[in-house]
Amino acid sequence: MIVNTGKGGVGKTSVSAAMAHALASRGRRVLLMQLNARDRIGAWWGTDPIGPEIRSLAPNIDAVNTTPAEAMREYALMILRVKALYRAVFENRLVEKFLRVVPGLPELVMLGKACFHVFEESSPGVSRYDAVIVDAPATGHGMFLLQIPGVITRAIGSGHMADESRRMLELLRDPARTSVNVVTHGEEMPINETIELVARLRDELDVRVGYVIANALVSPAFTDDELRDVRDLRSVARGDEDLAALLDAATFRASRCAEQRAQIDRARRALGLPVVEVPFYFDPTFDRSVIERMGAHVIMDVERANREAP
Repeated sequence: MIVNTGKGGVGKTSVSAAMAHALASRGRRVLLMQLNARDRIGAWWGTDPIGPEIRSLAPNIDAVNTTPAEAMREYALMILRVKALYRAVFENRLVEKFLRVVPGLPELVMLGKACFHVFEESSPGVSRYDAVIVDAPATGHGMFLLQIPGVITRAIGSGHMADESRRMLELLRDPARTSVNVVTHGEEMPINETIELVARLRDELDVRVGYVIANALVSPAFTDDELRDVRDLRSVARGDEDLAALLDAATFRASRCAEQRAQIDRARRALGLPVVEVPFYFDPTFDRSVIERMGAHVIMDVERANREAP
């Protein structure tokens, strides 16, 4: 299971989609899983929005946008087996209201659905999916999602829910089966949050952090010599407003690249983790073609990061 989390707005969903495409292009069967999210993946692939029913998105890629209600229904049916009994118990209005206010239950059943698909078999001894990619919520909610199995295990101790929570916790802590990646931007605040989040994942949850994924990095447009020429020209271009604006844009891009590089190097030193660097795409429309190029780049940089890892 691959879990992608990080600060809100850093591109967790696009990174998750890119990973799914990259793995699928190498023949891996992938489930791309959103958790009660406002769907964008369907639009990127030019299809209807992804809903709570698993459906084929592309060759080797299935997708689902699970909701607490649908995850609860599936979980309850697995326990009760009989649909009529499920309706009598879980579609009772009083029970529905009670379940809605149980702290952490929505997160538990959605994570439980992800874990179920990790172990799911298409036939005896054959896994349905080679990889389940979870586009997890942003930092605070993402931590809560990953903490819930441990909280339930400690609070209840025994019974079916405790057993299921214990199984989820074992899966999350198994470095051979689960990797949690932190997606970030190459800027001070996201990197600060990334450093704090990685520390919490290690100390509080004891889970394996696989990669820091630095998304939307602007590549340098000039060599050092060219940049010196731009700055020299800027000092004598006061009379030409259009030229001055272009030169200002060039120096701004150079300073942004330098800042991103400094922040990424800081994350490397602080965390000792491989950093996957994903470029910013200047396409006017973010669609499947961008996801495909992004996926190819992610796989290439994962391989580079693995080679450079100590």
